[in-house]
Amino acid sequence: MALAGSGAIRSIIEKFALSDVCDIYFADGMDNAENIFRERTPVILFFDPSDKDCLDFLRGKKPSPCSLYETAALLEGKSPKLVKLAFDAGASFIIYPDSDIQEVEGMVRNCVARCRCKEKCLADQKKMGQEKLESMLHEKVRENEQTKKKLIHQMSFIQRLIDTIPVPIFYKDSKLRFTGANEALLKTLGLTKEEMTGKRAEDILEPEDARFTNEVEKDILASGEIKTYERKMKLRKNGIEKLFIFHKAPYLDEDGHSCGIVGTAVDISDRKNLEQSLQQAITRSNIMAAEAIVANQAKSEFLANMSHEIRTPMNGIMGMTELLLETKLSKEQEDFADSIMISAEALMAIINDILDFSKIEAGKMELELAPFNLPMVMDKIIKLFSPRATEKGLSLRLSVGKSMPQWIEGDHTRLRQIISNLIGNAIKFTEKGFVSLNISCEEKYDAECVIRFCVEDSGIGIPEEKIEYIFEKFTQAESSITRRYGGTGLGLAICHQLVSIMGGEINVKSTLGKGSLFSFSIPFACHREEMPELERKKRQPTASAKEEKCGMEKEIRRNKLKILIAEDNPINRKLALTVLEDLNCSVELAVNGEEAVKKFMDYGEFAIIFMDIEMPLLNGYEATRKIRKLEEGTFRRVPIIAQTAHALNGEKDECFHSGMDDIITKPIKKIDLEHILLKYCHEFPREDHVLPPDLYQK
Repeated sequence: MALAGSGAIRSIIEKFALSDVCDIYFADGMDNAENIFRERTPVILFFDPSDKDCLDFLRGKKPSPCSLYETAALLEGKSPKLVKLAFDAGASFIIYPDSDIQEVEGMVRNCVARCRCKEKCLADQKKMGQEKLESMLHEKVRENEQTKKKLIHQMSFIQRLIDTIPVPIFYKDSKLRFTGANEALLKTLGLTKEEMTGKRAEDILEPEDARFTNEVEKDILASGEIKTYERKMKLRKNGIEKLFIFHKAPYLDEDGHSCGIVGTAVDISDRKNLEQSLQQAITRSNIMAAEAIVANQAKSEFLANMSHEIRTPMNGIMGMTELLLETKLSKEQEDFADSIMISAEALMAIINDILDFSKIEAGKMELELAPFNLPMVMDKIIKLFSPRATEKGLSLRLSVGKSMPQWIEGDHTRLRQIISNLIGNAIKFTEKGFVSLNISCEEKYDAECVIRFCVEDSGIGIPEEKIEYIFEKFTQAESSITRRYGGTGLGLAICHQLVSIMGGEINVKSTLGKGSLFSFSIPFACHREEMPELERKKRQPTASAKEEKCGMEKEIRRNKLKILIAEDNPINRKLALTVLEDLNCSVELAVNGEEAVKKFMDYGEFAIIFMDIEMPLLNGYEATRKIRKLEEGTFRRVPIIAQTAHALNGEKDECFHSGMDDIITKPIKKIDLEHILLKYCHEFPREDHVLPPDLYQK
């Protein structure tokens, strides 16, 4: 293409017959040149460097190494300035009017060849680039498909994972539309994904609930805070109302702005109902517990009252019988009186069993721990039962292990009760042969030991099928045994309970017709201290029981003691009066607590006061407190001995708390009174010891 229409340019082109080498297009102006350039890409641009418009055009079309055309300058003269302008404009070569025709033709042909080669190379490159691009696009599409599959798999996994979570979960966008939920929530609401996705609260809930929900969630989006709350929600689909606990939080975009809400909605209706039921059950349980406490208190009061009501007349029966036996009686009368005493003692044993078992069931049985000589206590039990064993022709023996500690700490009274019950039963149910008590030390540590007790006999034995029931209350092996041997069936039940309270377990082995073996082990604290003085004295040779009794009576009579008896039962007052007057004591009687306090004030100081607990107007506790109040500032404390039929630990504590000094339990024997009088003998004033009458007038 020639960028000029001047005759000189045309003449040069015609001179060198360039039209034979390539097609020549003459552009009359730059606009025409632009059109020709746009319609077809030229191979060579012929231009005149002296034409300014032509140079400006070429500057915008300056070829690069990758261009498909080259430029050639046509000069009429060899002006250096024009030559420089030609090469600056990008000319590959310059043609002058006097240039060699063959050389010019060769340069043109070479230029055309280069351009054709470039064109072919570019075409090849374009083709290769297209194929590469297609390959790259195909690879990209394949990668995108794989990424899409991975994303779909990942989203599916996340959804399955969320669906696996048992807690109902949902998430919303910034417009508060549901964008997803797990199966737990859909099941709770009774909706499908299609029914929920894209919906708002007002599409699912009743208007009031929807309004509340939107207000809360808008506040969460605005504040960025997490909110937890409980609320009953009513569903539009089925009208069911449920109680939910909601936990809601905003989730943020990459810029940290709230773009939606994620939350949980747990249906706690059943849990709330269960809590209410549980609370009602607890309330009922508390009421029942309170009623049980009241009932237990009533039982305890009944037990105490029954103990008082039973033991009080028994005190009169046994006491009067004892006095009767001390009078001059015919042989027949003495036999009758002995029968009364034996029957009364048997009845008292039954009453004690019933009361003990009632105390255990009421939880009122408490252990009284004190040091005692174990072999000595066991030996006394054997001596106590020896006459009964000898009477039946039985061998009663005691075996003590070599490593047995002498002194231990425990409740020797209850231990004696257990062993006595077992030995008493063994003697009762054994017609010939032996009864043995074996004690041994199973384990011994520095401060503790475990003692094993075994009571064995050669008696009637126990049927194998009855052994498992033998420790149940009111149970004996056979009803014929009750008719033949008597008993309430409470003895072994009490033994079982007492052993359990003391930290052991009682067992039995028995063969019908050959005998039985009862055994149990109990832990005790080893007592390292020296034997108390009283026990040392007991081990020293003493006078006979009859001599000792005579000595006590003589000592008491010599003192001629002044005594106050507070007792509401007339027979027991008469019994106490008879016994104490027989001991040369001066006795004042009071029928209630008020009269006891009045006589204490009126008659001055007494040697000792025997105070019944249950009395009208003023009971023994209150009467004692008033007397102790009157004694304040006198430097004198009269011994007050409680007379009780209850024998409960709680009552003993109350006795000492009220100011009493000692306790004797009904039925009271004469020997019990004598022991109490001798115990406090050093404090007794005689009958002639009278204080000023106004000493207690306060």
